Amino acid sequence: LFMNNCQKKKSQLIFTTHDTNLLDLKIFRRDQIYFTEKTVKTDYQTKLKYLTKIKGIRKTTDIEKEYLKGEYCDFPTLGSLVNNVLNGCDE
Repeated sequence: LFMNNCQKKKSQLIFTTHDTNLLDLKIFRRDQIYFTEKTVKTDYQTKLKYLTKIKGIRKTTDIEKEYLKGEYCDFPTLGSLVNNVLNGCDE
C-alpha cells in the first residue's frame, strides 16, 4: 500500500522484522532489502549489508531460503551464530 501510493513523492518507510517470509523478491525489490550484522571481532558494531551489493542475486533467487542457509552471513540460529563467530565470517 505504501509503495503504491508514494511513488511520485520522496517518501521513505523503514521497518525491521524477524519474519523471514518477507524476504521475497515478489514483495520487495533488491534495493529495499538490507541485513544487519553485529561485528564480533571489533567492538560489536552493527553493520548494514545491502542485498544489491551481494553478487549472484537473480529475480528468481529464493532470498528466504538462502538466508536461512546462512548464505548472507546473517545467521538466524544460535548454532549458526557460534559457527559464524568461530569461523570469522565478518567482511
